[in-house]
Amino acid sequence: MLRLGDDWTFEVDPKRSAITLSPKGLWSLKVVCSDAEVRSAGAREKLAPRLLIEALPFDGDEWRDLIGLEIYQEGAWRGDGDPEASLYVVESGELYETKLRIVGHEETHLNVELEGTCDVFFDDGHDTNVPIRLQAAIPFEGVRFRFRGDGVASRDPERRATEILQGTYTISAFGPPEVMKLKPGVFSALFPPALDAGGEETDLTVSAEVSMLRQSANELLGAFIKQGWLELEENGLKTLVPGFVDAMEMGGRGSERAERVVEWLLEQKEVVDVHCTDEELGAVLDKWW
Repeated sequence: MLRLGDDWTFEVDPKRSAITLSPKGLWSLKVVCSDAEVRSAGAREKLAPRLLIEALPFDGDEWRDLIGLEIYQEGAWRGDGDPEASLYVVESGELYETKLRIVGHEETHLNVELEGTCDVFFDDGHDTNVPIRLQAAIPFEGVRFRFRGDGVASRDPERRATEILQGTYTISAFGPPEVMKLKPGVFSALFPPALDAGGEETDLTVSAEVSMLRQSANELLGAFIKQGWLELEENGLKTLVPGFVDAMEMGGRGSERAERVVEWLLEQKEVVDVHCTDEELGAVLDKWW
C-alpha cells in the first residue's frame, strides 16, 4: 500500500513493480500503483502513482544481502553520481527526507518500508511537503544489464554475461541467464534469483530482526577486513556471518567480550588470522554492537 498525505491510498501492482540489481553493485526500486479514485476539492480524480529510486549503493555478494538494508536520505535524491528518486502522480516530483528499509522476504518478494516527504503538485493538501508511506512486497526481478559481445563473446553471449556477473556477485545465488540479442554485438541479460545457493538449503523464514543483525555483522566484518584486522579465506565472509551474530549476541562488553569473539573467530575454518588486540576490538564492538 502507498499512502500520500492523510487520505490518498493506492494498491501496489506487483506485476509492474520490481527491485533489480546491476552488475556494478547498484540496486533500484520501481513501484507502480493500480488506478484509484481520489477526492479533491469535491471532485473525483483517477490516479496511478509511480515511484522510482535508482542507483542505490549495494555491496552484498548476492541478492539476499538486500534484506536488512536501511537507507536514510536527508534532502532530495537528485542523481549526478548519487541515487535519484522521483514520484509521478500528475507530473514528476521529488522525494526527500526519506527512510527506506527492506525488512524481510517471502521467497523472491522483498518486504519494503518507506517513509518520507514528496512533491505531488495537485491541490493544497497534496502539493509540496506531502507525507509518503509505503509498505509492500516487491518482486525481486534479478540482475538485468546490457553488454557488448564482440568476437568470440558474440558466439557465446551467455558465458560473457556470466563472467560479468561473477565480477560482483556469487553466481550460485542466481539462475541461468536469459540472454537476448538487441543488435549486432549488443546483448541484454537477465539473471533471475535462485532460492538456493550452491545446492544448500536456504532458510526463507529468517525474521526481519535476524536479517538486520546479519546485515550489521556483514558490514562490521567487512570493516575489519578493510582495516587489516581480519584475514579470511576467499569468499569466507558470507558463511561466517550467521555464527558471528550468535557470538555477538552472547553479550558482554569490552576486552572480555572481544577475547571471546577472537577465540571464536580463530576456531572458524574461514578465518586465516586476526590482527588486532582485545582492547582495540573491544572498543569497536562496544561502539557498534
